[in-house]
Amino acid sequence: MNSSLKTAIPILVSTLFLSCVEVDRHAEGPSEEVINDSTAIFTLARQDIEKTHNASFDIEKARLPQNSYVVDTTHSSIQFRVRHWGIYDIIGRLESYEVVAYSDKDDFADMVVEARLRPASINMPNMEMANNLKGTGLGFFEVNEHPEILFKSTKVSMISDSVYHLIGNMTVKDITQEVTFEVKFNGFTHPPSKTIPGFTMNGTINRLDFNLGGTDLLPGNGLPMIGEEVHITSNLRLIRNYD
Repeated sequence: MNSSLKTAIPILVSTLFLSCVEVDRHAEGPSEEVINDSTAIFTLARQDIEKTHNASFDIEKARLPQNSYVVDTTHSSIQFRVRHWGIYDIIGRLESYEVVAYSDKDDFADMVVEARLRPASINMPNMEMANNLKGTGLGFFEVNEHPEILFKSTKVSMISDSVYHLIGNMTVKDITQEVTFEVKFNGFTHPPSKTIPGFTMNGTINRLDFNLGGTDLLPGNGLPMIGEEVHITSNLRLIRNYD
């Protein structure tokens, strides 16, 4: 056996052994680094919410499930879609938000959710359009006066396997309306440890219910310049809080 082969075999064996250890470690659940990161993310988000929200927004702690989760914004998104000029949809996304969820059940059938969204962070391919939504001229979000959109769930009901209706109060521009989201629980990243769940949420609101924009029609065909229905889609990765 030549010298290069003698050297390569121990390296190969060591590499295979370390790979097996790495696979076993991930199968057991998230690493200490992941746990520490999730705790830091949760703590900052929870502190931020408690610091800025008034008492009416915070859920009563006595009736909350004990297990808590915070959204990982680096692996999540919140988007909205609305018809424009009656013939095509425009899409925007919110870049700044916090979501905290509470649940003690593996299927999240008892979930309680609270969220805060910042419309000043709206991002769209057409930034002039995005700025129109943020400003005061057209009567949309008026972010200087109303910097936050708040949501607090009040009820959850199962409609099929891993699919729920999440009902809650949404507040936009000091107007609060009850809204319903369809929530699909997609499972856990680390099934044995149940620490990183994923969800898809969809819902539709009428923007006029929240005094967002007007009812202008196009002069040529009489179609609404901007549709009344706003479709919201959220893809969320949550991380368990270990405090």
